[in-house]
Amino acid sequence: QVAQVALDAINAADVIVFGPGSLYESILPNLLIPEVREAIRRSKACKIYICSLMTEPGLTTGFGVADHIRQITRFGGFTPDYVLANAPRIDAEVRQVYAAAGQTPVFLTPEEYEETIVSATDRVTTHDIILEGAKVIEADLATAVVQLTASLDHPGESRTVRVLRHDPEKLTAAIMEVLKRR
Repeated sequence: QVAQVALDAINAADVIVFGPGSLYESILPNLLIPEVREAIRRSKACKIYICSLMTEPGLTTGFGVADHIRQITRFGGFTPDYVLANAPRIDAEVRQVYAAAGQTPVFLTPEEYEETIVSATDRVTTHDIILEGAKVIEADLATAVVQLTASLDHPGESRTVRVLRHDPEKLTAAIMEVLKRR
């Protein structure tokens, strides 16, 4: 039984943000609950999906932004209005750490574009990329941070590595920019 308070919050929402988080472990499980899925589908709220920064081995290996959107549409029965995707500015050291784990950046490729719409008000800098029916906005959304990690080779020992995380301030700015457009 889904708590009525959750359904009421969805019904009253002006904006519903999905993510950041693992597509299959954090985002989609919520959409498998029939009452939640239907409330979100019926909602007139602006639906914003924050796309993963990196692929997840065995889960989203080889996925691009379009693949993430397709899975939300498949399991949720709706397409997000907007998708925030990280522009691929990842330094070599961080990229190497992820590559060693079999992970690659999730970013847009020109082959995925369905349509590019240039704004009538600002033909130089503003454009929307339409992908799987969603407006995709590329922006710098991430920051490399130092994280203490346990050593797999030597239990009890740890080491520091630089990892990529969604930056809360950058995400806030991107979401606010989306809301200004509406």
